[in-house]
Amino acid sequence: MILAVGGGERKSVNYLTFSKKEDEDINNFIIDLEKTFIVNKVADSRKNLVAISCLKEIAANFYNRLVRITN
Repeated sequence: MILAVGGGERKSVNYLTFSKKEDEDINNFIIDLEKTFIVNKVADSRKNLVAISCLKEIAANFYNRLVRITN
């Protein structure tokens, strides 16, 4: 997945995805995503957008429902 690049941001490491399958651990996903943010020099202001784009299937559906509830 390639996202818009701004400033010093680069895409040296591909972003992982998380879909909440049985073999996926949210804690490991978050740790790996934080490491990827550092390597790719992702600005704090963009981290939430990148993280949202990494959610797939069940996790993405949950996020979309949560957004509807909170807005």
